[in-house]
Amino acid sequence: MIIKNCKMPLKIDMLEALMRRLPPGHAKQTAIIEDIKKSRQDTMVKTESSNLLNPFLKKSIYSFMTSD
Repeated sequence: MIIKNCKMPLKIDMLEALMRRLPPGHAKQTAIIEDIKKSRQDTMVKTESSNLLNPFLKKSIYSFMTSD
């Protein structure tokens, strides 16, 4: 099994940069804010699930390596 570190998605960085460039009161501002919130929540769920599974994965790897 391949274990990858979670990074902040590029989509969130791009949306935040867009928000900084938009004038206050722009018509699409609320939609962009909602997209940022959804993307952050998805990232948090992935990170939390990997944090919960991490100890089990490490334990199984070590037990697999020492089971000779």
